[in-house]
Amino acid sequence: KNIYEISTVYATTTSNNNVVLKRMTDVRYILLIAHPDDESMFFLPTLHYLVKQKNNNSSASSHAKCDILCLSNGNYEGLGTIRTQELKHAASVISPEIQVTVLNDPHLQDGPDETWSKFHVGFALLNFLEGDAFCLDSSGNKQDVVILTFDEFGVSGHTNHIFTYFGLMHFKEIFTKIQENSTSSSSNSHHDLQHDSYKSFEKLAKAINLQVRVLKTVHNPIVKYFPFFELLYLLIFNFFRMINRGQNLVHWQYVMFRPVLVFQAMKSHTSQFVWYRRLFVIFSRYSYINDMNVAKYDGTYIEKKSEKKSS
Repeated sequence: KNIYEISTVYATTTSNNNVVLKRMTDVRYILLIAHPDDESMFFLPTLHYLVKQKNNNSSASSHAKCDILCLSNGNYEGLGTIRTQELKHAASVISPEIQVTVLNDPHLQDGPDETWSKFHVGFALLNFLEGDAFCLDSSGNKQDVVILTFDEFGVSGHTNHIFTYFGLMHFKEIFTKIQENSTSSSSNSHHDLQHDSYKSFEKLAKAINLQVRVLKTVHNPIVKYFPFFELLYLLIFNFFRMINRGQNLVHWQYVMFRPVLVFQAMKSHTSQFVWYRRLFVIFSRYSYINDMNVAKYDGTYIEKKSEKKSS
């Protein structure tokens, strides 16, 4: 491989994960972001790897799908329409197979002082998932769905990022409780839901397995903006390691060194491509390394230290 096009992933295994997913090619991935450009500034190593794996497994039995759901159109400066098109263009640069949905909900508007209700975030996600015809396969198996988003610190600390996380975790909490009630034949309704919403959750819970993964915020500025020694170590580590595959994974470290792709994806966001963002995508650790952890429905996320394996 050309050193400028390296992309790999390390995965930590555990026996405590409550959602066991099938092959990667059977999984529906949804990247949940707050603004156009979040995908290019923070999640590109993850997004690129998932799309790359899908293409590497492009057989008749491969059903992997990777979409982006953006909760706002980034209209803080009145550029919502422009930024929506910029996100779609950036996604096409990453992969033409990525489908993009951008919302313009009056309750989910871009702005550091905007408070996003966990209910509005959750219902926006519910409406999005309701649009897909999830159904059991011929063997009666559910569709595996993985939603990727920020952790509770919001990666950059932006208020909208943080509310995205808590809204998704509220959604996951309701989903898990309804799924447990369905399994135990209980008729106990969730007190936060109206009848129609409960029925929608119930229908969804019968059709999918849901897992949430969150991008770990890097707090140390040296680690965050000088990742190259760590990156070099990981690339060498990957070169000399044998490839193994785990099953019950709780931690993924996506490693990518494609600076041209990072720059081109962010450049697609022309209205946001100011000098400090150009420096950010060059020096930021998020452009090269993503640490993703499985999140529990109660808002905590698992972070285990154990043997790293390539996946």
